[in-house]
Amino acid sequence: MMPPRDQNTVKAIGVRLRKARNVLGLSQKELYDSLKVGASTWHNWETGKRLPDPIVMVELRRAYGVSVDWIYAGETRVMSRSLIKKLEAAD
Repeated sequence: MMPPRDQNTVKAIGVRLRKARNVLGLSQKELYDSLKVGASTWHNWETGKRLPDPIVMVELRRAYGVSVDWIYAGETRVMSRSLIKKLEAAD
């Protein structure tokens, strides 16, 4: 049996997804279409109702440079400096 997920962690992941999308200058539709996920799926991830699919998050990294480590844990060490600065400025 899997341990229960901390709802604050799931919400924080959603906040980071929304922040990344905004910094990239993309609408929800533009992003979920490019990643080939449904609107409700993306909405649930971005609002912190569900954890995002790790495979899709790898695609997000490949397409846009947003680190999986940052999405899930807030770690920026493997992202470009320019993207880190934009994310920090969005706080």
